[in-house]
Amino acid sequence: MRNRLSFRQRLFLNFSLIFAVFTILVLIFQFERERHFRRSNLETTLNNISEITHRFIVSNEIISKGSYQSIDSLESILPGLDIRITVIGRNGSVLYDSEVNDVSTMENHLHRPEIESALNEGFGANIRESETTGSSYYYYARAYPDYFIRTAALYNVQVRDYLHVERLFIVYLLLLFIIVSLALMVLTRRISQTITSLKDFS
Repeated sequence: MRNRLSFRQRLFLNFSLIFAVFTILVLIFQFERERHFRRSNLETTLNNISEITHRFIVSNEIISKGSYQSIDSLESILPGLDIRITVIGRNGSVLYDSEVNDVSTMENHLHRPEIESALNEGFGANIRESETTGSSYYYYARAYPDYFIRTAALYNVQVRDYLHVERLFIVYLLLLFIIVSLALMVLTRRISQTITSLKDFS
């Protein structure tokens, strides 16, 4: 009886370990995939806003005219998000910021993480607190020939909740693990009984 119970335990443990490893790998893969998908969606939205802003600047000859405040008119056509738009010169000086009236008071932005990435790779993203407004933003910067356009979504509860991976999938996997564990208990008991019967028969 003791040997049979020990065999069942070992068999159940082996099966459970294999399934647990498989579950963890699936969970990690799905977690990273979902997080990447949500971040990509947000960055796509910010990138589209950057492109709209760039075309607006070009079509209205804002650089040559220096009429940066006219970019404020874009607020009426942008999605209903708390979006901040900043235009930064290639030397890092701030030319326009939708949240700041006097941009001359703002520090040089050339060494902001998202700007450094945009300078080297064409685009960059970063989540941090703004030194100017004191609010946290999800920043996305894109490099253009004469300037950088940085768009930022206010990192509030709505954005944080969107970027967090859905917990329902984790609950589903845990329930699946419990169900499979119960099925393994039944299976290992039957296998153990079968082996015992074969031993008795022989």
